[in-house]
Amino acid sequence: MGEKRENRIVDIQKRSLEASYRDELALRIKRAKMAKSSFTFFRGNAKKFYNDFAKENCAMLENRNLLCWIQGDAHLYNLGFFNKFYPNSKEIRFDLNDFDEAFIGSLILDIVRFTTSITFLLEYIDLEDDKKCDFRKSLLKERYFEEYFLKKYLKYVSKNRICKIKFNDKFMKYHYKKAKRILYNDFLKKSTIAKITKNQKKFAFNDNLKPINRKLKERIRERIYKLYGKKYHIIDIATRIGAGVGSANLKRYYALVENSKGITSVIEAKEQIKPSLVDTFKISKEFYEKEYKKYSYAKIYLQAVNKIVDNFDANLKVFNFEGKSYILKTLFNVRYTIDSKKICKKFDVKENLKSYIKNCAKVLANAHKKTALNYDDFLKDVKKLDKSLLLKISYRMYKKELKNYKLFLDKLPHK
Repeated sequence: MGEKRENRIVDIQKRSLEASYRDELALRIKRAKMAKSSFTFFRGNAKKFYNDFAKENCAMLENRNLLCWIQGDAHLYNLGFFNKFYPNSKEIRFDLNDFDEAFIGSLILDIVRFTTSITFLLEYIDLEDDKKCDFRKSLLKERYFEEYFLKKYLKYVSKNRICKIKFNDKFMKYHYKKAKRILYNDFLKKSTIAKITKNQKKFAFNDNLKPINRKLKERIRERIYKLYGKKYHIIDIATRIGAGVGSANLKRYYALVENSKGITSVIEAKEQIKPSLVDTFKISKEFYEKEYKKYSYAKIYLQAVNKIVDNFDANLKVFNFEGKSYILKTLFNVRYTIDSKKICKKFDVKENLKSYIKNCAKVLANAHKKTALNYDDFLKDVKKLDKSLLLKISYRMYKKELKNYKLFLDKLPHK
């Protein structure tokens, strides 16, 4: 008995050390990503952004008629192309694809954060060496693209109907076709996540994808089977460290699965934490304390996705493990983000950005309208929003975030 007890203690200590190492590594990766540029810092710093925003004297935030389910971390890289509903679906959509911070709040929070993200992206592009990315300085100074977004958003959100996302201009049509060309099997073959060969299916481990010990693998396998039943056969399970920016320090487990037809896909279990809005804004906190405190954070994510996006993912489930809540979802075969290099690569940069921003404005407007808590009053008050005031607020937030970024760099340990 004594030897078995000793072995169990050693096993627990070993698992604890492994977990501690992974947590520290993930935090270092997150800091390194945030230090890369002011734009990546902004993407990973939603909580501090909202803390600063709460100190703004912004009466609009108290207007309960503007409440809806908001994305919570609205920026240009949290929208993109992905395949609809089933892992092997060939239907591609352009929509919101990240809901870690989603909760009930004022639409002002989403549109100011998104507008601020445009400023940071433009600064990021302007600092790149690629000459194809050159902008006329006058466009940056007059905040042309930020104003263009607000103009389009306010136009679309005030319409009493859902706006269609169209791929009818050169830029969006080009990227839509590119997203469609990413075929199912090619995704798994080319992915850094999984490696598929003729005789073998397994995870290909790299700097960010790590194996896990046998006992942990079995415990996760058991819970996934309990949730999905006989829908999948689980081939392998691994952990991923440092994915994303804001969520780079959160735990992720990946299951390589196969269905009855032999189609292979990846299911992600991603740790969920409390949305930043809850501890920052009075109205959001009220809703949380009254209706959502009894929910796990993953259940809040689940409700947000089901309200904001139609038929997001057939595999979406809540996964409770080791005292934390996770969302189980498909790692989509097509998850195609239009990043800075893609904006600069083809056609005219100004027209590319206008096309991209216009469609982002439609997506956000649709999400806010669909989930408005009081639709009639929402439409009435949204028409009164002042574009110039929103532009001024977003610029003040940009300046604050820039200052926070410089302080963050100063505090980083020197090499």
